[in-house]
Parts: sequence; structure tokens; C-alpha cells
Amino acid sequence: MYIKKVSFKILYLYLLAFCIIFSLEFKFAILNIIVYLPACILGFLALKKLFVGNIVKKQLAFLFFFFFLSMIYLIIVQIILLDAASLFPQFLFNILIAIGFCNFIFVSYDNNENYFFNMSKIIFFVTFLQSIFVFLSRYYIFLNDWIFFFLVKKGNIEISNVIEYKLRVFGLSNAGGDGLGFSITIGLCFSIFYFIKYIKGKSIFTKLMLFVPLILIVFSNIFISRTSLLTSSLILLITIFYIYIKKEKLLFIIILALFFLSIWILFKLNLNLSWAFENIYSYIQSGDFSHGSLSILINKMLFVPDNLLTWIFGCEDVSNTDIGYIKYLYYYGIIFSMFFYILIIFLYFEMRKCFISSEYRSLFLLLLIVCLVFQAKIIFLTVGLFTKLTIILFIFSLKENSFTTRSVI
Repeated sequence: MYIKKVSFKILYLYLLAFCIIFSLEFKFAILNIIVYLPACILGFLALKKLFVGNIVKKQLAFLFFFFFLSMIYLIIVQIILLDAASLFPQFLFNILIAIGFCNFIFVSYDNNENYFFNMSKIIFFVTFLQSIFVFLSRYYIFLNDWIFFFLVKKGNIEISNVIEYKLRVFGLSNAGGDGLGFSITIGLCFSIFYFIKYIKGKSIFTKLMLFVPLILIVFSNIFISRTSLLTSSLILLITIFYIYIKKEKLLFIIILALFFLSIWILFKLNLNLSWAFENIYSYIQSGDFSHGSLSILINKMLFVPDNLLTWIFGCEDVSNTDIGYIKYLYYYGIIFSMFFYILIIFLYFEMRKCFISSEYRSLFLLLLIVCLVFQAKIIFLTVGLFTKLTIILFIFSLKENSFTTRSVI
């Protein structure tokens, strides 16, 4: 039997992708060095040559420049308000890691111009792997102790919650919760893009075998985050109807049946669905959506500044809300917040113009929507994954418009 040889470089690339998407931090310094140092070095070496010969669209470079300056301002304000001096070195680290990751893809697939497709394949695999870890950490609680022997424990979710309530599990991550849900949802977007591109011309069996991991990725969110569960479920449903639009009716019928069969099984097993769909359960039982704890929390956290200077300029800390848009209003004021949101929208639309394929363009739009949706739950537009994601997409946009070399190095 012939087994395809996998190089150490490719294995490292998959490991790096997992650590980047899920922002892993290890307890042991040697593990952090082994995983991140090669990518950081490669990213640093590529910095000065990143733009040479690659900038075809000046408007894209202009928007990214303002995005970079805006991110620095966002971080400086948070450092002052929250006394979080570590944010700036983390920002620089994320830049180097993102650039290094892109270049590892370019040199690993040097004879294949379809870099973006290969990156999506990698992200699909690591996201599916994370969903497996989520299910394992839900049913085998002792794994959480093993995980946090290697990983730094972060966030306010305790392992006792997993033991007592069988929800809010960590998977293979530092904190679990909405952060993990955001990462998995971003991974799902790339996974669906890979699925749509890969299944062209494949058999029904192959298509179904590739769709099953997508279902597992979506429903792993039952134990992580309601926001990610609802968002990813909607994304998967849109994908199913996209298949119908493409006139693959047999595949559509089988996949739709598989999707609803999965939901039926979950209801039968009663896997935290009363928590995940709390407001729907509340409506069924009382006829009112507002009885759920989610609605109560939103009512408590949804408020605005009561002073004009904060409205305009921000620079005020706020601790009794998790909503990202409210926090931005207090931190940066309405003027800069609106400027930053509009800048992100224009940047993502400009990046998607670099790609001819409708699937590529749809992915950029989907990623933008996911980021803006999660910002309504908690601050995600300043966290590491969003920074890394935007830089990676920017570099691949440059690559699509580049007529010089196969690598930015």
C-alpha cells in the first residue's frame, strides 16, 4: 500500500495553524519557542520585503496602512485604561506570526499556485480536530486536567462547570467560551470554502464524507458558546441551500436530512440544548423570549454613556458590560468607533476584489460578517485572532495581485 510521504515542514505547518487559530499559550517556555519561534523569525525576515513588488492596488495598501495605525491607537487606549502593558508586544507578536505562517504556506506549496485553497484545507483539518477535542473534553472530564498541565489556564470558566453542568468545555484551548467559539466559527468559514471548492466533480459519497465534519464542527459549539452555535448553524444552513442553488438536488436532500437528523439526535440526547437555545425554550414554555437569562443579561449590559465627552472621545473604562460595541463606545467614542468599523468593512471589501472567484469573494464577506456579529457579544476586533486573520487575508490578497515571485521572502 502506497502511503504519501508527509514532510516535517507540512506537519509543522498544521501544528502552527492550530496554535494560531486557537491562540494557544503553553505553560512551558520551550514549547512556545518550538512552536512559534520559527514562524516569528520567518515573519521578521519577510517584513522588509513584504510590500516590494507586491502592491498593485494602492487603495488596498492605503486602507491597510490606516487599519494598522488604528489598531495601534486601539491598543494604546486599552493599555492606558486597563493597565494592560502586554497588549502591544502581543500585537507585534501576532503580526510576525501571521506573516511567518503565510510564508510557510508559500514555501511548503512552492509548486502549487493555489495557496489559499491549501490554507483553507489546513484550517479545515485543525478546526475539525478542535471539534473532536471539544467532544472528548465534554465526555472525558479528566482530559481537562491533562490539557491544563501543558496549557496556561485563562478566562473565568472553571473546570467545575464542566463537571457539574457538562457545558462550557475547553477543548484544546486556554479559555474556552466565546473566544473558542469565535475561533471555531472562523475555522468553519474556511472549512465550508474548502468543502465547496473540493467537492466539484467528486462522487456523492465523497461529498457526504466531507460534510459530516462540518456538522461536527457546528454542533461542538453546543458545549462552548451560544453565539457561535447560532452563527455557525446559520452559516451551515446557508451552505446547504447554496448546494441546492447549484442544482445538486440529490446531495441537497441527503445533506438536509442529515442536518435535521443530527438535530433530532441531539434533542433526544438532551445535550445542553435547553442552555444553548434558552430563549426558544423560554418562548415555548412561557410565550415570551425575554424570560431567558440571555435576554436579562442583554438588558443589563445594553446602556450608553451619560456624558457628552465620553460619547465623542471615549477614554472611559467600563466593566459592567461584555458587549463589544458598548465597550468601544466608552473606550474610543462614537467618532473613532464608527471610523474603525467603516475602515474594516472597506478593507475587507477591497481585499475581496483581488479575487475573481465568487467563492473567494463570498468567504471574505462571510468572515467580515462573523467578526462584526461576535463584536456584539464581546470585544473581538482587537483580539489576536482578528489581527492575525486580517494580516493573513491581506497577504493572500497581495499574493493574488502579485506578478513577481512565489514568496514574499
